[in-house]
Amino acid sequence: MTKRPIVGVAGCGSMGLPMALALQDAGYEVWGLDVRPRSEFGSFQPCMLEDSEEFASRVEIVISVVRDVAQSLELCFGRQALFKRAR
Repeated sequence: MTKRPIVGVAGCGSMGLPMALALQDAGYEVWGLDVRPRSEFGSFQPCMLEDSEEFASRVEIVISVVRDVAQSLELCFGRQALFKRAR
């Protein structure tokens, strides 16, 4: 059996959180990243990370479900800088 990649969902709002939960239900290890506090994510709370460096170090695939171009640039190159932190 092939090992499934570890998936990260950045932007766990009304679309991202259901996607993360569906991936978990399908057997993937999933980590979430969002600007909102971890306490807002119910049963997915243990899988939410608040630090983008930790998020980048744990995941092999990132699914971005942020709102717009500005948030995408922030996620990838700005304060969160996932592309600067990726393995």
